[in-house]
Amino acid sequence: MPPQQRPTPASRVGRDAVGRAVDALLKWLLRFSNTKRGLHDEADDDFVYLVLTLKKIPHRGRPSAFRVPLPR
Repeated sequence: MPPQQRPTPASRVGRDAVGRAVDALLKWLLRFSNTKRGLHDEADDDFVYLVLTLKKIPHRGRPSAFRVPLPR
């Protein structure tokens, strides 16, 4: 008999909050790149790491990173 699986929680971060977070990160990245322009003239792409915390530990672990596309 398989173990009982719990339903996924209904509360998630809304699109509006995610959009504001992405806008803030892009604004910071633009300001940061303007101050450090001499260091990366030829490099157009930079990595931005977003660390999220959870209130509860997930039932299944995720072995790989999850890629979030950013709007241009």
